Amino acid sequence: MSLMTVKKEVQTLIVPPACAQQKLISFLKQKTKGEIPYSALMRLIRRGEVRVNKRRSKPFYRLQAGDEVRIPPYYASQKETAPPFSLHIVFEDKNLLVLEKPAGLALHKGSKTPCSLQEMLLNHFVDKDFVPTPVHRLDKETSGLLLLAKNFATLTSLQKNWSQVEKRYLAWVKGEIKKETILEDYLLKTPHKIVFSPQGKKAISRVKPLLFLKSKQITLLEIKILTGRTRQIRAQLGLRNHPLLGDKKFKEFTTPFLALHAYYLKLPSKALYSYPSWPKPYWQERFKKLI
Repeated sequence: MSLMTVKKEVQTLIVPPACAQQKLISFLKQKTKGEIPYSALMRLIRRGEVRVNKRRSKPFYRLQAGDEVRIPPYYASQKETAPPFSLHIVFEDKNLLVLEKPAGLALHKGSKTPCSLQEMLLNHFVDKDFVPTPVHRLDKETSGLLLLAKNFATLTSLQKNWSQVEKRYLAWVKGEIKKETILEDYLLKTPHKIVFSPQGKKAISRVKPLLFLKSKQITLLEIKILTGRTRQIRAQLGLRNHPLLGDKKFKEFTTPFLALHAYYLKLPSKALYSYPSWPKPYWQERFKKLI
């Protein structure tokens, strides 16, 4: 892998309807394809080098369709390498995009993530007015269906009504869970871990056992989350001494992968399914009949 530095000249962009009401800082982040760090973008705006309709603006100004945005010249370092992952599109219409995210692919760029879905989307949809944006999150090691919005209006609408989108997961956990149950807890995110705490946010999940492998003392679960808290499934089960297989945060090393897969997503227009690519005995074709 090598790096090359490219000078980008002044750009003047007209805000399309698909980006109306998007924050200026978010618009710039998409249009510069992540080539300028967030902190540097903020400095450019505050110094007045970024202009909206030939005037200074603020980072969180809500853009209007037809606004003229000036991006000043900047130098970008670009990696000359092919990404280790490819985009697998499961469903697409004029407003929505559903991808099957592989385990190991982080959603956002970071110092320890040489490849991210964010970068892949910026490159794949470089000619689009609005780069499809995830409506929810999946942890780096979680695989499965991920819903994205193809315009800002759809993004905000889905985020406001996210509880109406049904999503289910498949997971292997340590130990035996004998009956369907509702897990209801208050989860608090601390600097190093997530704990049960009255000061936390309410988390509700429905857990349904599908199969118990006595030889390995593990249970295959179908999980429906009714709230969307950070690492909700992993925390609720791990803190009950039923950690997900492969969940290093709970010192569980039975499998080299995290046994958590987002397999079902119900949209207003249709229901989508995706099945895990776990090796035997963790996934077999006959398991579909258990769901």
